[in-house]
Amino acid sequence: TDSEPTARNPGVTKPARKFAGVVIALCGLPARGKSQVAQNLARRLNWNGESAK
Repeated sequence: TDSEPTARNPGVTKPARKFAGVVIALCGLPARGKSQVAQNLARRLNWNGESAK
């Protein structure tokens, strides 16, 4: 298995993923915070060592 160091813990490796990826789609009225939620979620996932954009 390919393991790579995480962003927060450089010496700790994570096992390879068993799935390709997840798409999260937000819909709703304008100016209701969709972009803010998406940015916060991406920041949290990247902080945890996951790849998100």
